[in-house]
Amino acid sequence: MTLTLGAAFQLKNEASAANVQVHTVLKQTFHGGANAPDAKSYFGGEPVLDPFTGAPLLYQGGEPVLDLFTRQPLLGPTQVPVAHKAGDPVLHFAGDPVVHQNGDNVRFLGGEQIVDENGHPVTNGDGSAFLALPGQGAIHNCRQPIYQVIDQTGTAVDVGTAYTPLTVSLNALTAGTTVNLGTLTLLPGDIISVTVFDAPELNAANPNGATAHGSNAFSLTGAQVQVVNSHRIALFPTAAINEAVIVKVVIQKAARHADGDFQFYFGDEPLTINKPVVDANNGLVLDAAGKMVLFVAATIVDSQGNPKFHRRGELVYRFDTTQKQWVPATYTAADPRLYLGNEPVLYVGGEAAYYTSADPIQANQTCHRVTLAEQPANPGTASAGNKVQSTTPGAGS
Repeated sequence: MTLTLGAAFQLKNEASAANVQVHTVLKQTFHGGANAPDAKSYFGGEPVLDPFTGAPLLYQGGEPVLDLFTRQPLLGPTQVPVAHKAGDPVLHFAGDPVVHQNGDNVRFLGGEQIVDENGHPVTNGDGSAFLALPGQGAIHNCRQPIYQVIDQTGTAVDVGTAYTPLTVSLNALTAGTTVNLGTLTLLPGDIISVTVFDAPELNAANPNGATAHGSNAFSLTGAQVQVVNSHRIALFPTAAINEAVIVKVVIQKAARHADGDFQFYFGDEPLTINKPVVDANNGLVLDAAGKMVLFVAATIVDSQGNPKFHRRGELVYRFDTTQKQWVPATYTAADPRLYLGNEPVLYVGGEAAYYTSADPIQANQTCHRVTLAEQPANPGTASAGNKVQSTTPGAGS
């Protein structure tokens, strides 16, 4: 968007006079996307939501009320610090980093190179790189392993399902701080990340209470989380935090099928003769006489003789010799769960959020706020207990 502001002025000399129009063009600028990622932050005053359950966080009562922009304690009419009441919503401070909720779609920031399911870069018709659009959703690759998250009881749940990960309170967080995982056991191939909650007045005695979570959350990933043994991890934050924090340990484990789960084609399996034809609703196709339609040599290739493939997500059938009919093929509990390749990539919760290249950069502006603490009995008389006074014009000037 372009905004044009005009200002006219007159230019004169001895010979002639001319009107000159001056234009100032203000061009909107945008974030850099994948080329220069900018982390999102809160303006201040937004409700704090648990990134794993989505539930709003509430104060227990008695916590000091802090200014959402300066983080300084707010004072009442008698200059006594104001305290929260039980049930007050926890609000973000200005500048708190934005983190993703469990189940949020992973989206491209804009400008990322698109690759196919084999990892090969995709190009346009002219050979230039095919790049992602800002906000475009990411999808999983065919046969990519599915991971589930582990809640604090050790139960595996699908990503996007509300859950509470292992929660531990620490008096400080410095390089090498270790966290005991209790009854949870790490295995080779597990994916581990940690979300840290750091905020004033942390209630470390009640790590699952509302005030324990605070509002400043950030994640530790990769080399910042190291496995000591199957029941203990070590944390290496970018900077030490010499105050109480809450850490939530997110453990992802490779998922397995349940006995009886249906099998579906991935879309890269060629058709074969004597297998049943399946319709778009995964039902078996019958001819006019009610007989099963099977693939033959002429129907498993196209007009050029190239092989045809099963539809991605098509139900797999097998012939049951006991029942003497085609029945859906199923998995066992030993079979790994794999993505078909059309499922969206989801965040597990707590990951940092970034602006896309379609998000405009907002300019900071100076704002003034007026707070009225209490209406005095005599507005014309100054009182230390009142933030705003009504005075008679001219008096004291």
